[in-house]
Amino acid sequence: TGADDFFILNTPDANKHKFSKRDLIPVLSSARSLSGFSLNGNTIAKHLVLLKRNDADHAKYIRKGVRALYHLRAHSLRRKPWYKVDIGKTPDAFFPYRAHRIPYLMLNNKGIQCTNSIHRIYFKGLSEEEIKWVQVSLLAAPGQLSLEVESKIYGSGVLKVEPRSLKKALVYRSKSKAV
Repeated sequence: TGADDFFILNTPDANKHKFSKRDLIPVLSSARSLSGFSLNGNTIAKHLVLLKRNDADHAKYIRKGVRALYHLRAHSLRRKPWYKVDIGKTPDAFFPYRAHRIPYLMLNNKGIQCTNSIHRIYFKGLSEEEIKWVQVSLLAAPGQLSLEVESKIYGSGVLKVEPRSLKKALVYRSKSKAV
């Protein structure tokens, strides 16, 4: 968005600014929120705000953004109007960009968006069962080890998983219908 602190609000702040549920899209903003998402029973703590000028509450919030000079940021300058964020296609799953702990987990998506600090996963031509199998395979030892081999490792045990390394991760294939 170019201004996450303006366009992404936690639930109490969204309520304070009188945004309705139809104005808010659940969003994951960091790899840390991925673990919170899975542990909290898929409860999202942050929301992407959909702003419309013709709403009085929105106009007030938009003016707040102008006072803070958010309309002059690089991403905002590319949008017409500056406060209209392109939502994009909802991903099928998420994968952390940086991981600190094994297992490196891919989470299914239920209509939630994410910022670019989390990989968006789109499955093409896979059945629901095949998608589940990909997730299980990535959690198995060969899948986890292949992620480590293909990804960059930083100090303090941080693994940086790029799209190329995620594409090269090992997924067990079999002709058996049981698999």
